[in-house]
Amino acid sequence: MTDDARAAATERILRVARALGDVNERLVYIGASVLPLLVDVEQRLAAPRSTHDVDAVAGTASYTARATIEASLRRSGFRHHVGSHAGRWVSPDGEIFDLSFAGDHLGGTGSAIDALAIASAVLLLGEPSVRHLSGAGCFLMKTAA
Repeated sequence: MTDDARAAATERILRVARALGDVNERLVYIGASVLPLLVDVEQRLAAPRSTHDVDAVAGTASYTARATIEASLRRSGFRHHVGSHAGRWVSPDGEIFDLSFAGDHLGGTGSAIDALAIASAVLLLGEPSVRHLSGAGCFLMKTAA
């Protein structure tokens, strides 16, 4: 992985994280947007995998906790984008942001795999700091998919 590819992936995630404000602390970033952060073999992925969104998952204990996060997104200027799936949002600067919930409640995945992926998340220092899937978490989620 090149330093440029890692920098591009990191900046894309950080743009969304900054717009999220305090909600960012409750999320783990997943999906193709984190792949460049997981690979350290030069040139294996010389450019980030083509993706048009940033994905994240939140561990929530209830539907009310989910609703609280969604209300925070709206206060931060995110718009709910109804269409492709219920968790699609658009950030104030136009980034597509897909958010899922791993709780065992209405609207949550109830998946033990998601819970393990969240528990094994890796901290990426920056402004703000973000948590993203570990290599093992990525493997678990992709295998389950």
